[in-house]
Amino acid sequence: MMATMMFPDFTVPGAGTGAGTGHGTGHGTGYGTGHGTGHGTGHGTGHGTRAGYMTTIAIGGDFIIRLTTPVTKPLKDSTVNQPAACSRIFEFRVSRKVLTDHSVFFQDMFQVQPNLHMICIENKNISRTLEVWLRSIHNGADTVPLSLNAPHSEHVWHAISVGQQFGFLPQHASAIKPWFLVHYHNLLDNGPGLTPMVARTLAYPCAVFDHAQGFMKLTKYLAYSTSTSLFTESFQTLGVNDRVLDGPLTAARTQIHFTLEGELCHPLGKLHHATCACRKETAFDYEHALVGLGCWPLYEAVKRFTLTEILDRLAHFKFQPVAKGCKSGACNQNFKKSVEVAIDRTKQYFQGLCLDCMNRSKPVLGQPHTTFLEKNSPQFAGCWDIDCRYGHNKSSWFFSWMGSSSGRTQITNRYNALAREKREREGMEMGGRRTGREPNNLNTTKNGTNANGNGPVVSFNPHPAASSQIQQSSGVNSKNDHHSGQPHGSLDTDEDDEFFDAEEDTHSNDLKSHED
Repeated sequence: MMATMMFPDFTVPGAGTGAGTGHGTGHGTGYGTGHGTGHGTGHGTGHGTRAGYMTTIAIGGDFIIRLTTPVTKPLKDSTVNQPAACSRIFEFRVSRKVLTDHSVFFQDMFQVQPNLHMICIENKNISRTLEVWLRSIHNGADTVPLSLNAPHSEHVWHAISVGQQFGFLPQHASAIKPWFLVHYHNLLDNGPGLTPMVARTLAYPCAVFDHAQGFMKLTKYLAYSTSTSLFTESFQTLGVNDRVLDGPLTAARTQIHFTLEGELCHPLGKLHHATCACRKETAFDYEHALVGLGCWPLYEAVKRFTLTEILDRLAHFKFQPVAKGCKSGACNQNFKKSVEVAIDRTKQYFQGLCLDCMNRSKPVLGQPHTTFLEKNSPQFAGCWDIDCRYGHNKSSWFFSWMGSSSGRTQITNRYNALAREKREREGMEMGGRRTGREPNNLNTTKNGTNANGNGPVVSFNPHPAASSQIQQSSGVNSKNDHHSGQPHGSLDTDEDDEFFDAEEDTHSNDLKSHED
């Protein structure tokens, strides 16, 4: 049981009162009067009081943490007596052993001064969050009173700052994770909901407190629903190592742009390969319909709208070719269905960053490279979320990578090579008609895989220069669903219907094209 009580006033230097008297003599000449002046000085002493609060965190605690008022110099010297200043001093009675076990800061301090029984720290707006940390590491986060809940995200950032200052982080972030989750759910469920500002201020704390579900949700929202280059908004200056979100999220959003642009260009690719006289007019009218929605050219649209806004606009796409009876058939393709496929694949492309993949892909000192690669490789076809708390596709794995790019390339090359060997061994044909495929089913089970045991498949070109070729397969072929486990890929293939089904290898030019 913890108690808070007032402790006796401290006697501190303060302003006092004093009185002085002076005496003077005067001398005059003649028949006049004399005048004189007197001088005197006086000194006085006084004392002021400060109200203090003693909080017993650990009953029978053998150490005291005292938070004192910041020392400030007076703005100017004054000979006028000032009233005594009154400010709060906080004291926390804690356990030396608990502090030593949970804080590198206090552990080092006790090694240098083993007989120290109290420490005085300047209180720079840290009393609330320090008390949250002390209560949590001593008695659990459930003992933190409601009065110490974070009313604003700024208090969460203060807690992170205090944790870093006193060495509680990162090893013991789980101690106050329940306290953070109360604020997280209150903000999203009872507050303004998911907004760009909320996502920016909570994404980094989710990473600090290992909230994998919230982190994936917020990073996906940031990639699709923000258009600025600043993804993390903080109430303090973040160091280079702390800005881990900006790079992966920027890369992910860029690849989503390329994915959408490639999908929207697919009908144009067919028209460019056609030989009919009406193909040019149809191509112009198709682009004109996209321009009318404010979604084309895409590099201009992303300057004005977020990806979510662009996809919402594309949902209203309507276009009917003027040409009738086209001999090549390219002008009679289903343009609306093609745009619907583009919307669906763009939405499914990125599912957010995965904290488990980020932690697993960080190199460990002394770990063999083969072990590192094996640990980060998919254990069976298409499952890139093994040992992850929440299921996701390959693009989330790709952008959550924290290791060297060469290691990621080795894994993707190995996976693609094994997939090719399996198809060749089983005599599988590549492809499937683009207009005949169903959307990728990304519904995941509890263990993070799809209901059929295979996760969604995404093929990546591992070379940075070809980053715009990253594409996600639809995963299901309506005519021959045993093709659903095949990786697909590059955007630069010359095929028509296999524009999004081409295998990511050097033999893509040998593939046969199909006509709808």
